[in-house]
Amino acid sequence: MDIEEVVSDVLGVGRWEVVAETGLDRLENWDSSRHIQIIVRLQEVFHVSFSVAEMKRMSSVPAMYTVLREKGAVA
Repeated sequence: MDIEEVVSDVLGVGRWEVVAETGLDRLENWDSSRHIQIIVRLQEVFHVSFSVAEMKRMSSVPAMYTVLREKGAVA
């Protein structure tokens, strides 16, 4: 499972709706509650944990990739 799949699954949208630049401002379903659900799912899928600062940074798919790369969870 990749980041886009996690986001689309949690938000209940089609995979095609989650593109590289997708973020909080691009999908109506992506509210603060769903954001926490996405973060929790990413932690489970990638076997990592995030600090509060990292969670705040992860407001878009590219930002999620950046944080996960920093943790060595994705290439």
